[in-house]
Amino acid sequence: EEANSGLYSIVSPDLRNEELTPANSTLTLTTNPTWGDGTLHFFVYPGVQEPFDHFHYFVDGVWRNSLTRGGGFEEWTIELGPGEHEIAFVYEYNPFGLASLPPEPSDWIGAAFIDDVYFVESSSNCLALDPNPDSFEDATFPSLPWSTGGAGDWTLTNDVTYTGMMSIKSPYLEDNEGPAISNATLVTCDFFTGGILQFKVIASVLPPRDIFIVYVDGEEAAQLVNVNEWTEFPLGLSPGAHRIDFSYQYNAFGVSPLPPNRAIREGAVWIDDVSLKPFGSK
Repeated sequence: EEANSGLYSIVSPDLRNEELTPANSTLTLTTNPTWGDGTLHFFVYPGVQEPFDHFHYFVDGVWRNSLTRGGGFEEWTIELGPGEHEIAFVYEYNPFGLASLPPEPSDWIGAAFIDDVYFVESSSNCLALDPNPDSFEDATFPSLPWSTGGAGDWTLTNDVTYTGMMSIKSPYLEDNEGPAISNATLVTCDFFTGGILQFKVIASVLPPRDIFIVYVDGEEAAQLVNVNEWTEFPLGLSPGAHRIDFSYQYNAFGVSPLPPNRAIREGAVWIDDVSLKPFGSK
């Protein structure tokens, strides 16, 4: 229904009922206990209005904020200390327990949407890309500033490489019955001075079966399909901390049944020779 980027977000359940019985639903995010201090970013479309419903969030059981009657997605941030934290997003229907409610306004949605949730560690915990360029020859992945996650993990491979003996490859997701996404994520630090992110890529994907999208801070920056030879791709980055998600997406549009596979498609993405270069450098 609504998304800040891409095709999907998560939405609160419909808790309306004829008896006007108060009801609530909680979505809980638990951070990784190994993370240092940093900032949690998330986008919310709070399609709620009092007295009908309410949306607020808590950090480790302490109320932080209430959001109401948004006109679209807005970015919110929470500063977190090191270690594990619990962030609870709470949607409430008839939060005041009223016996009757006024007529529903035409612009009331009755739901809250959340999208593009990511965490950026502070510069004290952040590691620069090293080596730069990174051709994954140290045979350790993921290691900071890289991470991976989703329906499967990106892994090191030596079957297809641009430089040296190793590259990273997207996981096999075709066993999933519906849409499935896996990201390889690179972060830059607060002290990053800005420049060009450059990488070599093979994206042997074809919609509607699969697609490869690069996101910068939750916003789509590039979309690559049917790239069957190593291709260099540059992206400009402003100074400061950024999160770059290299996103392999299988059946992102939820097509059923999918059309037959084409011989030209290998159903995978390979990335190699990733570099961050200051503006003006060669």
